[in-house]
Amino acid sequence: LLSPLKSINFGYCLLTKVVGIHDAPETLVDLQLTKNQITAGFPSEILSLTNLQSLYLNFNDMEGSLPREIGSLKLLKDLYLFSNKMTGTLPSEIGSLDKMEFFTLGDNNFHGSIPQEVNNMLNLKIFSLHASEKGVGKLTGKLPS
Repeated sequence: LLSPLKSINFGYCLLTKVVGIHDAPETLVDLQLTKNQITAGFPSEILSLTNLQSLYLNFNDMEGSLPREIGSLKLLKDLYLFSNKMTGTLPSEIGSLDKMEFFTLGDNNFHGSIPQEVNNMLNLKIFSLHASEKGVGKLTGKLPS
């Protein structure tokens, strides 16, 4: 039997890493890890949760870039990664997230071109990518239409 577990909220728990989440039941659609102390890069175990619809990793101190494998989370509607220390370019694979409604990566330091594939996000309502420091993390290119 599948667990009926749909949501896990470990916000404000002072977690420093995410371990074992890949063993979560397939029914998990909402994962909230807001305001912890996750400093390493994007937790790779989360990428195996292919039924996720909402992912909250905002207000951590995550460094590194957004992995290309983010495109494997095809059911994702809400991605909250703002207020971290992420850098690098945005992978074109974000265009695979065509169910995305809230894409909030602001208050990080991404740079480079906004991938044209963001135009595949046909349900997009909020698109936030502002930098955390003036002149740091410049993004260029066209905004989604």
